[in-house]
Amino acid sequence: MYSSRILFFFFKHEKYIYNMYSSRILFFFFFFFKFNKFYIIIEILYKKNNIFFFFIHLNIP
Repeated sequence: MYSSRILFFFFKHEKYIYNMYSSRILFFFFFFFKFNKFYIIIEILYKKNNIFFFFIHLNIP
């Protein structure tokens, strides 16, 4: 089983997420989507500089 990062996005000025959480903590959110033979993992990292990162990984078993 291997994992490859296929997409990378970053979004600035996510005010509603910035207000919900503390600005000094890094948060990790993992979402798993199962398809026929593929697993897609969306990894969301929230940093204190109000930049919203999210990574999409394609996992092939």
